[in-house]
Amino acid sequence: ILKIADFDTSLSINKENAVSKGTVNYRPPEVIHDKCKDPIAADIYSAGIILFLFKYHVFPYIEEGSEQDQRRFNLFVTGDSQFWEEVEEMIPKEIQQNSTLNDLIFAMVNEDPVKRLSIKEIKNHPWYQGPIYSSSELKKIMEKQLNPDSKASLTSYLFKSLETLLTSNVNVLFLSKLFFSQE
Repeated sequence: ILKIADFDTSLSINKENAVSKGTVNYRPPEVIHDKCKDPIAADIYSAGIILFLFKYHVFPYIEEGSEQDQRRFNLFVTGDSQFWEEVEEMIPKEIQQNSTLNDLIFAMVNEDPVKRLSIKEIKNHPWYQGPIYSSSELKKIMEKQLNPDSKASLTSYLFKSLETLLTSNVNVLFLSKLFFSQE
């Protein structure tokens, strides 16, 4: 199991709020405004951003960006479908939007932490429950992506492999577990 951690942004918990500066562009609204009461809900928001990045190769918005970024942020956290129209121009042309995944992402990044999906709800979401590759299929796909003559770094290889898996619109169980494992 691969786990993602950013100890630079670890938190402390006082009587009322979890206090953390968070990582810019991954932070939920409550962390931005120092009002985080549920660190798990904040992590689910950040996992939604990561899922968006893996699929679409761009941030949904730049937190400290332009007025257009602020507009996209507001559309994003309120679940406004116009968000997907606005980001269409940012997403690489070869990547198709996936409405089931988009629904999951919106449910993970709701501006109200109480309304965000729980880990159990994420695991029951249709995208998560979708078809998956067998181990042998996954191995073939990843081997195909690895070109020994290429000077690409392992990071580029892994990103390209994940991109290929997500672009295929097939739910990959290990990727989902990457974010939601409780081990």
